[in-house]
Amino acid sequence: QDYMDHLQPLFPELPYKAEILDASQVRCMQPWKTPHFVTISTQDSPEAFINVGFLFQQLDLYIQSLGLGSCWVHINGRPHCKTDASQGTAEDYLRSKLDIPENWGLLCAVAIGYSPYDSVKPHPETDDYEKIVFVK
Repeated sequence: QDYMDHLQPLFPELPYKAEILDASQVRCMQPWKTPHFVTISTQDSPEAFINVGFLFQQLDLYIQSLGLGSCWVHINGRPHCKTDASQGTAEDYLRSKLDIPENWGLLCAVAIGYSPYDSVKPHPETDDYEKIVFVK
């Protein structure tokens, strides 16, 4: 939580709220299990969602640096239950668990936990800069 409180937004004027949810509060359709999810809610606008992506990327890199695994889970526009559309959207479900202003939205959540895979790969002795493509 302390790290989330110090994330640097791309657009500082746009408000956002980062929250950690225990897995018992969330029903996820994914086959893997995770102990926690992080959500970031914000105003429902393209610029605010870009800001959220920027914030989540910082958080994701930090999580990886701790040796934890993470996975982005798309929320915006997704059904809560793939087999029963009458259960509403994933966003509506999470809104019932979070205190989110009515005109704000949720773009995604990040699942956090220990990965069964090696999340920290050794750094190569040389960087392959020729493989980087810059687009103007």
